[in-house]
Amino acid sequence: MKMSLRILAFSRGKFSKKGMALPLSLIMLLVAGVLVGVSMYIVENLASVSRMKSTDELIANAAVAGIEEGKIWLAQSFAVSRSLPKRSGLSVSQSELSLSVVTPLLARRGMAEGIINGVLEGVPFQAVVYDIDDVDLSGLQYESNAPPVPKGPPGGYSYVTEGVITSSAAYGIYLIRSRASLDGIEKNVEQFVLLEF
Repeated sequence: MKMSLRILAFSRGKFSKKGMALPLSLIMLLVAGVLVGVSMYIVENLASVSRMKSTDELIANAAVAGIEEGKIWLAQSFAVSRSLPKRSGLSVSQSELSLSVVTPLLARRGMAEGIINGVLEGVPFQAVVYDIDDVDLSGLQYESNAPPVPKGPPGGYSYVTEGVITSSAAYGIYLIRSRASLDGIEKNVEQFVLLEF
């Protein structure tokens, strides 16, 4: 009777090892498939985020390039005529503030307007140079496109140069606004420029 128990136990163990190979391999295959799926999802998201970030950086760089082109336009305008570019309009109406380019505030040199169009690495930009010296927008309602206007003391602005406070009687205050857009993404950059001569 003892012999038959051993044979029964031996065959029962052998039978259970054969039966576990298939479920174990299916479980391992399922785990491997989940790991591959998760890693593909992560790689795809990283590639998408990297592509969006590089596009965003490219658009921002094009907008900053527009600011630099506006500074170059101001410098060339002064070099050619030895005078600062000035706006043609003396007043601004409420309807003009809502336009994409506020025409009465545009800096002009002769017939040349301070609008610079360009392309940087396939991204188009437009820089607009506004002459905002002594502009009074009081009494007008705020429009999101209206250029900010600095308030200065009477008699000119004063600022610090190398630790010495100076004031300028001959100066020009400009706002350069640059817009760049690509694939429905738009970046706007603005910078004040104070020119003195």
